[in-house]
Amino acid sequence: MTYDNPNLIYSHCMAHVLNLVIEDSTESCLLAENLYGLLEETARYLYCNIFYQITGEQHKTHAKLYRIRKICETREWSKHKALASIIDPEEDVLESCKFCNFHLFLVEVIGGSFDSKTKFTAHTLLETWSQFQTSFAAMIILNLFSITSPVSKFLQSYALDYLRA
Repeated sequence: MTYDNPNLIYSHCMAHVLNLVIEDSTESCLLAENLYGLLEETARYLYCNIFYQITGEQHKTHAKLYRIRKICETREWSKHKALASIIDPEEDVLESCKFCNFHLFLVEVIGGSFDSKTKFTAHTLLETWSQFQTSFAAMIILNLFSITSPVSKFLQSYALDYLRA
């Protein structure tokens, strides 16, 4: 193909390179590593905990608690999806805020009639998610992904129009 058109641009390769650069830049930061570890621990706690099924159903109906997505090592976009499943900076209404609802859920677990391990883990997660460092890292990374994700998706689209780009 490059013989027929020497100016040919492989946009899917560029999207992959962009995703690799973003992945490397977020993994080289200690705050980002800690945030991704916290996301994984939170997802593990909610998926493996039978009590999430009990309280989560009740909580989901009146407070719109969303499940946290797990991070997949082979998918570049999974970090953005995992973080956006708990924090959405676009939300203005406090009652529908995913982050606030998640905090309320953890408070309900801490105050509920659960075993000590479940309460301890919920308390630890609540403390860690409430730290300034965690919120700061999450907002910075979400801001980064809000810029790079649309570019990556556009570069991978089938009907890529270079005149529109």
